[in-house]
Amino acid sequence: MTSTGERSVGTTTRARELIGRAAELAELSSLASSAVSGEVGIALVRGTAGMGKTTLLDEFSRAVAVSGEVRLLRVSCQEHAECFSTARALVGLECPGAEPEVLSYRVFQDLYRRLAELAAASPLALVIDDAHQCDEASMHWLEFLLRRATDLPLLLVLAQRVDTPGPGTSGLTWLAAHSRCSVLELGPFGYGEIAEFAERALLDTPDTCFVDGCAEITGGNPLVLGRLLDELSREGVLPDATGAVRAEQLGEQVLAASALAQLASRPEHVRAVAEAVAVLGETAEDVPTGLTAALAGVQPGVVVSALEELSRIGVTVPGEAGYAHPVIRGAVLARLDEARLRQLRTRAGRLLSDAGRPAEEVAEQLRGLSGDLERWMVDIFRAAAARAETRGAYDVAVRYLTTVLQSLGDNESERARARVALAGPLAKIDPDAALDQLRRALAATTPLRERAEIAVRFGQTAVLAQGALDGVKVLGAVADELAENRRGEAIGELLALVESTLLVCGSTEQDSIALVRERARRIELPEGRTATERQTLAMTALLAASEAREPASHAVSLARRALRGAGVSTESRACYSAAIALSFADEVAESLSTMDALVVACRDKAERWTLALATATRALMLHTAGDVTGSLADATTATLVAGEQPSHDVSCLPNTALAAALVERGELDRAEALLDAVQTARFEGFIWEWPHYLQTRARLARARGDLDGALRHLEHCGVVLADAGITNPVLTRWWVDAACLHADKKQPAKARELVEQASEVARRWGTPRAKGLALVARGVLEKGKRSLELLEEAVEVLPDDIARLDVAFAEYRLGAQLLREDDSPAARSHLRRALDMATRCGATALGAAAGKLHADAGGRLHRHIASPVDTLTGSERRVAMLAMAGGSNREIGDALRITVRTVEVHLTNVYRKLGVAGRAELAPVLDSVRSAHDPGQ
Repeated sequence: MTSTGERSVGTTTRARELIGRAAELAELSSLASSAVSGEVGIALVRGTAGMGKTTLLDEFSRAVAVSGEVRLLRVSCQEHAECFSTARALVGLECPGAEPEVLSYRVFQDLYRRLAELAAASPLALVIDDAHQCDEASMHWLEFLLRRATDLPLLLVLAQRVDTPGPGTSGLTWLAAHSRCSVLELGPFGYGEIAEFAERALLDTPDTCFVDGCAEITGGNPLVLGRLLDELSREGVLPDATGAVRAEQLGEQVLAASALAQLASRPEHVRAVAEAVAVLGETAEDVPTGLTAALAGVQPGVVVSALEELSRIGVTVPGEAGYAHPVIRGAVLARLDEARLRQLRTRAGRLLSDAGRPAEEVAEQLRGLSGDLERWMVDIFRAAAARAETRGAYDVAVRYLTTVLQSLGDNESERARARVALAGPLAKIDPDAALDQLRRALAATTPLRERAEIAVRFGQTAVLAQGALDGVKVLGAVADELAENRRGEAIGELLALVESTLLVCGSTEQDSIALVRERARRIELPEGRTATERQTLAMTALLAASEAREPASHAVSLARRALRGAGVSTESRACYSAAIALSFADEVAESLSTMDALVVACRDKAERWTLALATATRALMLHTAGDVTGSLADATTATLVAGEQPSHDVSCLPNTALAAALVERGELDRAEALLDAVQTARFEGFIWEWPHYLQTRARLARARGDLDGALRHLEHCGVVLADAGITNPVLTRWWVDAACLHADKKQPAKARELVEQASEVARRWGTPRAKGLALVARGVLEKGKRSLELLEEAVEVLPDDIARLDVAFAEYRLGAQLLREDDSPAARSHLRRALDMATRCGATALGAAAGKLHADAGGRLHRHIASPVDTLTGSERRVAMLAMAGGSNREIGDALRITVRTVEVHLTNVYRKLGVAGRAELAPVLDSVRSAHDPGQ
């Protein structure tokens, strides 16, 4: 307890220069002046630890002493003080009989009489520091005093630490509500105060970075800031950028040293609780008191009192079992020797595990252990990794499994299995590193079955790491060995899985697809009873579709066999490949419905990499079908999802799909920015993504008027496809665009051989779209009547329900040719239809071009009336078409892989948008819509 009287605080100049508290000091001085005039005043100074409450009282006390007008009586309350100790110290009076339960009127009167005698001699300033620790009896007496001292020349100033409750807290709450009480809240220093403090301490104007660094380190706490600046001053550090770095280093030391000094003077049980809370870390706040007590080796009640003590000295957060600053926790852990820390962490892990805490929480506790782990610890890490991988925290799963691997010593068999487990989540963030782990596992594994299983993982990971050729070689070698040692059904199933994975892996890149085709021809086609067999069928369908050596019906049959019984949520690769094969064969409704289900399944399972790929692929399918608006929406979603991935290797197809839609809409700058963002060196070998990229590049160059640049991109696309043995004319229509460019450049001969070759494949493939595109390409290279015949046939052959944009383009080229032949009326009819269809597709650029030629042909554009069919979504349109064909709700649901309830919802929307009462009216409405937009009617 500080005795009454004054404390030396320096000069009056220092009082005037009190940093950041001038307003508060002025308020106290004003209240002191009022006391001289005979008025009672009350001031409550509040703040957390280190906010400068005592310093403010020091400066005020000095000012009062210098003025000589007010007598200062000052005390500092101590913890666990005796009854009436604060009051006795203030007035200098012994109070007999002052037991806690005896708050007699006589004692109150004796204390009040003594104070009144002092006030009669001179105005009084009663200053009480750490008032939250004031004993209850003295606090009651202060209330008694203020009710009776209305005429005394008296000022009562109290300082309260708000983050630490004490016996005087309730009384201070009453005082704060008093009508005469001025509450002065002391908060952290702001930028200006920190800068001023630093300049005075270091005798130089501080840089902004130095002030910002001090603010971040200290949180604006004046006490911590003062200690930091004292250390910097002793070292002669300047307040510049270099000093900011040193301030950060010293700031942590200051915090840590202060906390450790406080802990050193505390009882052993308090230090034990501090260590337990430090070991438990962030989980300590949620851990039951009994568990913390068991770790600290004390009774639960001791934990509560110890935490109160730790919060009072600023080590922990008041009311919580959490450290006030990570640096303090680190300092407490650092002072533990390795053996003690391992003992505490091991005990904490067991306690948490026995209490049923989540595996990840227990694993975080054990992660700091070095050396061999006990078996139960390894099991915890594996369980935690599985949980982390399920929620998509692949980096966390990698960390746990790496710990397991490092703890296994020289047991190569165990280490190989650990490497395989580690490769799973590692593939999601670093596929190359995952492949390295699998290579090591293969080298250390002898049993053929185990090597086959690892080879499958290797092939799946090689797809992500762009190492398809390595994957094919590894899988091929294992497949050959399995074939030689084939014994029983189990080995046969494993061989089928290896071969199926080989087809998936090798079909992704240009340098491996030839090997895959050769392998695929040797594989006996399965029936499709298992997921592995369905994946083999799907990949075979895709390879067959890419070559187009046989009619489309062959690939369609294989794709449908692959989809029969397939579960989209568990067989995404099979569904994805089969859907692409179907889209090549003009089975648009079926391919889109499969992709719809795949997108939903990926979204539900949070498979974001596959979701981005599937959504981008659906965007390209919609684009091909003539729904540029829907394609734009899907492609935008795909780019957003791809941007969230730790590896952006998935961004080629999303960016390409979005750029393609933007080119159709005439937004060329945005399209170019998306294509420029693709890391071309990384994607040049991707056989399915790269041709689309090159064709989109060509269309962008064509839209900007760079015909030569567009041709270069298209020719590159043709070389890439030829080298990969992909001849299907509808994977990309680069050859059609090349023919149109050569025709526009008056060089038709340069494209004739190319178009004839593609046309022959198109005839063999046999789909209406392939045939129609061949007619367009041939038509633009011809002249006069022959050109018109071919283009007119193209318009008739191309299916406008699944290739509306191609039809619009064919109509545009036909109208342009008619205009060149001076047949303006016929040109206007076809150009008008091209404009109408392009507008409904959302192809702004084609619509604008058709509109310009329409005007050149003497046409006048009437207000465009959109078809009500255009208001339907892609899913609604597909349901409507199947319903019009006579399918029941159950049949439609089975065909599109959606529930009957979803079919009902789609049909309800279709009826509302088309204004019909039921499915019986669908055909007339859809037929009338077609007629209204048919120039021949």
